[in-house]
Amino acid sequence: PAASIKTLRDWLRLRPHFKPPRNAAPRKRPHPGIRARKNTRMTQKPGLLELTFHGEDPRLAMDLRNDKALPVGPYVLAFKLNKAPGGGGEVFYTTDNKTVLPKRNRIDFPIDGSGGPQDVRIPIPTDQSLKQIRLDVSDGPGSASLRNLRLLDSEGRIIKDWTPEKPKG
Repeated sequence: PAASIKTLRDWLRLRPHFKPPRNAAPRKRPHPGIRARKNTRMTQKPGLLELTFHGEDPRLAMDLRNDKALPVGPYVLAFKLNKAPGGGGEVFYTTDNKTVLPKRNRIDFPIDGSGGPQDVRIPIPTDQSLKQIRLDVSDGPGSASLRNLRLLDSEGRIIKDWTPEKPKG
Protein backbone atom coordinates (compact mmCIF):
# COMPACT_ATOMS: atom_id res chain seq x y z
CA PRO A 1 0.00 0.00 0.00
CA ALA A 2 1.14 3.52 -0.76
CA ALA A 3 2.21 5.57 2.23
CA SER A 4 0.32 8.77 2.94
CA ILE A 5 2.51 11.87 2.90
CA LYS A 6 0.82 14.78 4.61
CA THR A 7 3.68 16.62 6.28
CA LEU A 8 7.37 17.31 5.80
CA ARG A 9 8.03 14.92 8.69
CA ASP A 10 6.25 12.10 6.78
CA TRP A 11 8.30 12.85 3.66
CA LEU A 12 11.57 12.85 5.61
CA ARG A 13 10.63 9.58 7.33
CA LEU A 14 10.08 7.92 3.95
CA ARG A 15 13.24 9.44 2.44
CA PRO A 16 15.86 9.28 5.18
CA HIS A 17 18.73 10.02 2.77
CA PHE A 18 17.40 13.56 2.18
CA LYS A 19 19.15 16.21 4.26
CA PRO A 20 17.92 19.79 3.91
CA PRO A 21 20.69 22.41 3.90
CA ARG A 22 21.46 23.64 7.41
CA ASN A 23 23.14 26.94 6.66
CA ALA A 24 21.89 27.86 3.23
CA ALA A 25 23.21 31.27 2.26
CA PRO A 26 20.51 33.91 2.03
CA ARG A 27 19.69 35.15 -1.43
CA LYS A 28 21.67 38.29 -2.18
CA ARG A 29 19.89 41.42 -3.37
CA PRO A 30 22.04 44.14 -4.91
CA HIS A 31 20.29 46.93 -3.00
CA PRO A 32 18.40 45.57 0.00
CA GLY A 33 15.14 47.23 0.80
CA ILE A 34 13.89 47.87 -2.76
CA ARG A 35 12.15 45.49 -5.09
CA ALA A 36 10.04 45.44 -8.21
CA ARG A 37 6.50 44.36 -7.55
CA LYS A 38 3.49 43.35 -9.63
CA ASN A 39 4.03 43.53 -13.41
CA THR A 40 7.43 45.26 -13.07
CA ARG A 41 10.92 44.13 -14.02
CA MET A 42 13.80 46.10 -12.52
CA THR A 43 17.41 46.13 -13.68
CA GLN A 44 19.86 47.80 -11.32
CA LYS A 45 22.97 49.54 -12.60
CA PRO A 46 25.28 52.00 -10.85
CA GLY A 47 23.23 55.13 -10.23
CA LEU A 48 20.24 53.83 -12.23
CA LEU A 49 17.13 51.67 -12.04
CA GLU A 50 15.72 50.58 -15.40
CA LEU A 51 12.07 49.55 -15.19
CA THR A 52 9.90 47.64 -17.65
CA PHE A 53 6.17 47.43 -17.01
CA HIS A 54 4.16 44.44 -18.26
CA GLY A 55 0.60 45.16 -17.25
CA GLU A 56 -1.67 47.07 -14.95
CA ASP A 57 -0.54 48.76 -11.75
CA PRO A 58 3.28 48.28 -11.92
CA ARG A 59 5.26 49.49 -8.91
CA LEU A 60 8.37 49.57 -6.76
CA ALA A 61 8.35 48.90 -3.03
CA MET A 62 10.90 50.09 -0.49
CA ASP A 63 10.95 48.39 2.90
CA LEU A 64 12.34 50.47 5.76
CA ARG A 65 10.94 48.40 8.66
CA ASN A 66 14.35 47.04 9.65
CA ASP A 67 16.10 50.41 9.50
CA LYS A 68 16.15 51.33 13.19
CA ALA A 69 18.32 54.43 12.57
CA LEU A 70 15.80 56.12 10.25
CA PRO A 71 14.99 59.57 11.66
CA VAL A 72 11.44 60.87 11.90
CA GLY A 73 9.98 62.98 9.12
CA PRO A 74 9.14 65.10 7.31
CA TYR A 75 10.85 63.66 4.23
CA VAL A 76 11.26 64.23 0.50
CA LEU A 77 11.35 61.37 -2.02
CA ALA A 78 13.53 62.66 -4.87
CA PHE A 79 14.57 61.16 -8.20
CA LYS A 80 15.18 61.94 -11.86
CA LEU A 81 12.62 60.20 -14.08
CA ASN A 82 12.77 59.41 -17.79
CA LYS A 83 9.45 58.08 -19.01
CA ALA A 84 7.00 58.30 -21.87
CA PRO A 85 4.02 58.71 -22.08
CA GLY A 86 2.83 61.14 -19.39
CA GLY A 87 0.14 60.76 -16.82
CA GLY A 88 0.44 60.75 -13.10
CA GLY A 89 2.39 58.93 -10.48
CA GLU A 90 1.59 57.90 -6.92
CA VAL A 91 3.49 57.37 -3.69
CA PHE A 92 2.01 55.37 -0.86
CA TYR A 93 3.65 55.16 2.56
CA THR A 94 3.14 53.71 6.00
CA THR A 95 4.42 54.77 9.41
CA ASP A 96 3.67 51.59 11.36
CA ASN A 97 4.81 47.98 10.95
CA LYS A 98 1.33 46.45 10.74
CA THR A 99 -0.18 48.44 7.87
CA VAL A 100 0.33 46.95 4.42
CA LEU A 101 0.67 48.99 1.25
CA PRO A 102 -1.25 50.59 -0.45
CA LYS A 103 -3.34 51.27 2.65
CA ARG A 104 -2.71 54.46 4.60
CA ASN A 105 -1.19 57.54 3.02
CA ARG A 106 -1.20 58.45 -0.68
CA ILE A 107 0.40 61.32 -2.61
CA ASP A 108 -0.24 61.98 -6.32
CA PHE A 109 2.40 63.68 -8.47
CA PRO A 110 2.49 64.79 -12.15
CA ILE A 111 4.63 63.10 -14.81
CA ASP A 112 5.30 65.12 -17.94
CA GLY A 113 6.07 62.06 -20.10
CA SER A 114 8.21 64.00 -22.57
CA GLY A 115 10.79 61.22 -22.57
CA GLY A 116 13.38 63.64 -21.28
CA PRO A 117 14.60 63.79 -17.69
CA GLN A 118 12.16 65.14 -15.11
CA ASP A 119 13.27 66.09 -11.62
CA VAL A 120 10.68 64.80 -9.17
CA ARG A 121 10.54 65.90 -5.53
CA ILE A 122 7.67 64.56 -3.46
CA PRO A 123 7.26 65.95 0.07
CA ILE A 124 6.15 63.30 2.58
CA PRO A 125 4.51 65.23 5.42
CA THR A 126 4.84 63.05 8.49
CA ASP A 127 6.38 63.53 11.92
CA GLN A 128 6.88 59.78 12.30
CA SER A 129 9.43 57.35 10.92
CA LEU A 130 8.59 55.72 7.57
CA LYS A 131 8.18 51.93 7.41
CA GLN A 132 7.28 51.27 3.76
CA ILE A 133 7.10 53.27 0.53
CA ARG A 134 5.45 52.26 -2.72
CA LEU A 135 6.29 54.20 -5.88
CA ASP A 136 4.09 53.99 -8.98
CA VAL A 137 5.40 55.84 -12.05
CA SER A 138 3.10 54.14 -14.55
CA ASP A 139 -0.36 52.64 -14.69
CA GLY A 140 0.25 50.28 -17.61
CA PRO A 141 2.80 48.75 -19.98
CA GLY A 142 5.91 50.74 -20.86
CA SER A 143 9.31 51.59 -19.47
CA ALA A 144 11.05 54.18 -17.33
CA SER A 145 14.41 54.85 -15.74
CA LEU A 146 15.09 56.36 -12.34
CA ARG A 147 18.33 58.07 -11.34
CA ASN A 148 19.26 59.23 -7.87
CA LEU A 149 16.26 57.63 -6.14
CA ARG A 150 16.74 58.99 -2.64
CA LEU A 151 14.93 59.66 0.58
CA LEU A 152 15.92 63.06 1.98
CA ASP A 153 15.32 64.68 5.34
CA SER A 154 13.70 68.12 5.65
CA GLU A 155 17.13 69.77 5.27
CA GLY A 156 17.88 67.93 2.00
CA ARG A 157 20.38 65.45 3.48
CA ILE A 158 20.36 61.94 1.99
CA ILE A 159 18.88 59.36 4.38
CA LYS A 160 18.57 56.49 1.87
CA ASP A 161 19.99 56.06 -1.62
CA TRP A 162 18.48 53.21 -3.64
CA THR A 163 20.62 53.99 -6.71
CA PRO A 164 24.21 54.29 -5.47
CA GLU A 165 26.94 54.97 -8.01
CA LYS A 166 29.10 52.27 -6.47
CA PRO A 167 27.62 49.09 -4.95
CA LYS A 168 28.39 48.55 -1.28
CA GLY A 169 30.62 45.68 -0.40
